[in-house]
Amino acid sequence: MTSMTMSQTPVDIESGPEADGFVTTSEASAELDGAISASWLNKARCTGEGPPFYKFGSRVVYSRRELREWAASRRRMSTSIHQAA
Repeated sequence: MTSMTMSQTPVDIESGPEADGFVTTSEASAELDGAISASWLNKARCTGEGPPFYKFGSRVVYSRRELREWAASRRRMSTSIHQAA
């Protein structure tokens, strides 16, 4: 996946500087193409179901790289396959 910078040079966001940045809860939802809502992420932080997050004071952020890794870990081949907790 690529993105254009101010100079209109393609940047690989899988390995470029944007790959390692932090995003807010609403931005994390958008990073996952809205597959999960910001509200679900808020609840998942309490239950431990969601992706890893960081707290800086009262601010909650997610690593873009860890979001992708967490999403990849949710991949399933069948609805009958349950992952052990």
